[in-house]
Amino acid sequence: MPTKPEEIINDTLLPSIPSSVNIPVNLEISDLQKSINKKITGVLYEDYDMTNNDNDQLMLKVMKASDITLKVNGQQLEYRVPLNIWFKKGVFGMTDVDGSGDLALTFKTDFSINGDWSLNTFTQIINHEWITPPKIQTSLVDVPIKYIADIVISRSKTKLSQIIDNQIKQSLDLKKYVADAWMKIQEPVLVMPDYKVWSKITPTAISMIPFYTFNNEWRSVFSISCLSDINLGDKPIFRKNSTLSNINISNQTKDDFSLNLIVDVPYTEADSIAKKTMLGQTFGSDGKTVKLEDISLFGQGEFIVINTKMSGSFNGSIYLKGKPFYNQVTRNIEMKDLDFEMSTKNFLFKTANWLFHKGLVEKLKNSLKIPIGEKIDTVKLEMQQKLTNYTLSQGVTLQGKIDSISISDIQIAKNSIRPILVSTGKLNLIVKGLD
Repeated sequence: MPTKPEEIINDTLLPSIPSSVNIPVNLEISDLQKSINKKITGVLYEDYDMTNNDNDQLMLKVMKASDITLKVNGQQLEYRVPLNIWFKKGVFGMTDVDGSGDLALTFKTDFSINGDWSLNTFTQIINHEWITPPKIQTSLVDVPIKYIADIVISRSKTKLSQIIDNQIKQSLDLKKYVADAWMKIQEPVLVMPDYKVWSKITPTAISMIPFYTFNNEWRSVFSISCLSDINLGDKPIFRKNSTLSNINISNQTKDDFSLNLIVDVPYTEADSIAKKTMLGQTFGSDGKTVKLEDISLFGQGEFIVINTKMSGSFNGSIYLKGKPFYNQVTRNIEMKDLDFEMSTKNFLFKTANWLFHKGLVEKLKNSLKIPIGEKIDTVKLEMQQKLTNYTLSQGVTLQGKIDSISISDIQIAKNSIRPILVSTGKLNLIVKGLD
């Protein structure tokens, strides 16, 4: 009697696939302008002591006159700050003259982002203009306008530059913006509920393109390199979450995404397909025949073992062995290199050579064709629906497009034949409303 082959199962976690996820960033310039105007208000500088500052005989009050306006160009910002100026100047120790006017200062800020997410800013005054020249309340002396402008600039530029730099750093706190998304993207997602298939993305690196301006917005794209894992179960254990890494500034981004998926084909389903055409068939020669009474499948490493139970001139099990593969033309899982298993072959050669022919092998090979094409189409449709607008958490949404799905391998599991699908496409992480 042939010996039953050993059942060997390699139920291992599927290998990780390197992928990329993009996070588009759109920051309204108007929001930054509002923030700066909210921060810079009222009196910016005042000095009512004639004798300080090396006895300069000057009192000075500088106030914001109207809203600050902002223009941007890539990683450079330009601000126009309208100021109302009041001054009192002692002249030759004989008299004091009062004056007031409106002066606009234009600042330029250059900024850059370091690998550790910190921000470098450099703000300087590039221009000034009198909107309303000072009105001197006496005609006895001439107070130079340039002198007053120089004093206002020298005494207010440090404070204004500090405020502007701080506001830019707060508005461009990119680490806080991305860190939230970095953690939320690592939440496992149940991508195929019917099969309890979970996917997990674990980021490994991040880069971004330099900011550019478009329609009064600052725009950039973060590109997160990640590992895509798949596993089965109610909620299996995955690799440990990663922490936000340093950032790399790059002129290119990638959004190509690959994901392993699984379609489980239970052995019972494969058994049923073979039984429909094979049960009851007879085989034999030399006046001896056997009838096929039952068929069942189990795994042996990367092979499938087929247990065929016979009755008639021989009563017992005959075992065949083959390797499943995906036929892209028929879109079926089929068997290649199907033949009698070694112990069965030895047994037949010694005691039942009349059964040792290819009729049974060929008929089984033709019968074990498992349609899988429609299941692949269904998986693609389900994945596309999920990625159309999948909410990970409040303010964090996955949006993607599945371009193709193909079978990369067939895994032999304990209770099923498991085609491994590789889906490719593009995936973006849309982040809104993060504080």
